[in-house]
Amino acid sequence: MALAAVEISRRARKDGKRSADAAVRSATAAEQTLADQRRDAAERRAAEAEAARPRVRLRIEHMSKHSYRLRNWGGAAATNISNVETCGAVGEWPDSLSLQPGEAHRFMISGDYDNLEPTEICVTWDGQEDPVVLPVP
Repeated sequence: MALAAVEISRRARKDGKRSADAAVRSATAAEQTLADQRRDAAERRAAEAEAARPRVRLRIEHMSKHSYRLRNWGGAAATNISNVETCGAVGEWPDSLSLQPGEAHRFMISGDYDNLEPTEICVTWDGQEDPVVLPVP
């Protein structure tokens, strides 16, 4: 009888250790899942904040003959707008052009026999290092 009690006690201890190990594995997995969910939620919030951030949106508007306007119709200010690439002559473009939302800058585009009026102008501004192509209407 004592031998049977020892065997039952040994099995119960073994089963208890197995249960404790399983509980530890389960708790570790739950902690990892919670950490993953928190990280995903933080990434989602950051992406939503970035998507909601006001953006610079520039476009060229034709006024008359060789007269054009560069307008910022976005929700953020564009500072230090630079004309980085055109084929024709673009006049009245200051070195440090900045436009608030809704603001416009008038400039001229003219062509000659060697340089036709451009069909697009490439610009950059602070925070936008890659040139953005703006079609000339």
